[in-house]
Amino acid sequence: MSKSRSPQVRGAIWTLQAATVLDRRQRAGKGGTSGLLDGNVAQPGIQFVGRVVAAAWRGAAIYAILKLIDLSIGLRVTRDVETQGLDLNLHGEVVP
Repeated sequence: MSKSRSPQVRGAIWTLQAATVLDRRQRAGKGGTSGLLDGNVAQPGIQFVGRVVAAAWRGAAIYAILKLIDLSIGLRVTRDVETQGLDLNLHGEVVP
């Protein structure tokens, strides 16, 4: 796994993967779908597709939000403003 992921993200991914393998709901009589250890070989594939779809949805949503911001107020300042400094141009302040 990438070191740039937060511990919460790594924990969530591990939790989903562990549920894929270890879930024993049918054997416990609670209904639902069982995991790989109970013979449900399709479950890891279903979980993987779910993770891919969720990642694609997040990516599309972030792209749409950033595109709307870019179209309305812009995401970047002009090159001249960036060269002169954002403090002076945007806030009227001079940093010592």
